[in-house]
Amino acid sequence: MFQEEEDITLVTEYQSFIKDCIVIEYPEKHPKRKFLVKTPDYRITRSMFKGIHLNFKIKKGYWSQKYQGWAFDYDPSALIRRFLGIKKRYEDNQATLTSEYIFRKMLELVIIEDYDKVFFPFNTEERIYDTLLQANRSVDITTIETKSGIINKLENKLINVIETTFEELAVAPFYPIVFAIFPNNKQTTDYIEKVILCVRPGGSAVFLLKRELLDDESFRSFFSHMKIQIELINSQEGEYLIGLFKQKPM
Repeated sequence: MFQEEEDITLVTEYQSFIKDCIVIEYPEKHPKRKFLVKTPDYRITRSMFKGIHLNFKIKKGYWSQKYQGWAFDYDPSALIRRFLGIKKRYEDNQATLTSEYIFRKMLELVIIEDYDKVFFPFNTEERIYDTLLQANRSVDITTIETKSGIINKLENKLINVIETTFEELAVAPFYPIVFAIFPNNKQTTDYIEKVILCVRPGGSAVFLLKRELLDDESFRSFFSHMKIQIELINSQEGEYLIGLFKQKPM
C-alpha cells in the first residue's frame, strides 16, 4: 500500500493514531535500535494495527512488544510527517522543520518549572508545542504570528499569540525560557541578540541554527563573546547547531 516515497498519504483513522505517537530515543542500548515510535495508551483494532505495522515495516521499523512501539535505526520523525501528509517547506521565511528528537535535545538544556512562561519568537510546528506540553502541561506558551487562520489554531491549543512580526516586536526581558527555532533568513547575529533581549535575568534561551554557521569565523567569535554554548547534533534531517545562552541573575 504506501510504497511510493514521495507521495505517502494515510487514511484519516491511521493519521489520527500516528499523530498521537511520539518519537523517543530507544529506552535501552541496542546495536541496531536507536529510536522508538511510541504508541499512545488507547487501543486500536487489529486490522488498523496490521495496516500501520506494514507501512512501518516497509521503512525498516520493527515492532517492540516490550516497549509498545516501532524501533528504528534512524530518526523516523521525517517519515512520520510524510505519513501524515506534511511536506517539507524550504522557503526562507518558514521556520526550520524540527523533529521531536531535536527539540527534546533542546529541552534537556533547561529546567522548566511549573507555570513558567515559555516564548517561541518564531512560530513552529504544532508537534513541537505538543512535545513541550507532554513534558510539562502547566507551561504558559507564547509565540508570534500574523496569519488569522494559524492564530485561531494556536489559540484553540491555548497558546498565546502576539499578532506582529519579530522585526516589529517590542522586546523586553520577560521570559524565563525562550526557544528560538530560526527561519533560514533570520540566522544572523542581530536576530540572535534580539532573542537574547527577551530573556529575563536568570533565564535561558535555546537556539536551533544551521550547522554551516560554525564555518564562519565571525559567528564563532560572536558565540564566544556572548558566552553561547554550542552543541552539534545529527539527525535524519541533517546536522544542526543547538546554542544555549544563560542570562545572569539580578
